Amino acid sequence: MANFCQFEFEVCGKKNACYAFLGSTSAEDYSIVREEGTDDHYVIQYSGSCKFYPDAYCEEWKKDTPVDIPDDSKEAFEKADEYTPYDVQSRSKMFGIEVLCNYCDMDALQEAMEYAEEEFDLSEGIADWYTHYINGEKIEDECPDYLLIYAEF
Repeated sequence: MANFCQFEFEVCGKKNACYAFLGSTSAEDYSIVREEGTDDHYVIQYSGSCKFYPDAYCEEWKKDTPVDIPDDSKEAFEKADEYTPYDVQSRSKMFGIEVLCNYCDMDALQEAMEYAEEEFDLSEGIADWYTHYINGEKIEDECPDYLLIYAEF
């Protein structure tokens, strides 16, 4: 069985582009935590789970960017399924958006906790693997508190 990964995403940009990113997310399940803004400045925060990690089995987009997506958010969401095979960094560039992602391999964490000599303090949240991109460019910063993952075993 594949490792279970929990993730937290926040995407910012044009509303249709945010929905295109959401529609291209390869996940077992997810739910929208927060969404707000205008057609030109929109934010969607969502959390969910996937196998291994968000970029598992993904490849880099090597064609022109940005890609054409419908102006209508619902149509952009539906069309975006064709972009599922591409990694988070590529999709940030493809849709011209800012993407913040934090994820944690929950199976590996649970195994580490079983063999650790000290207690794990999970009350402060986990920023295991955090990435931040603006239009495909990597940003070096710290995971914001609202994207921390709180594990419960």
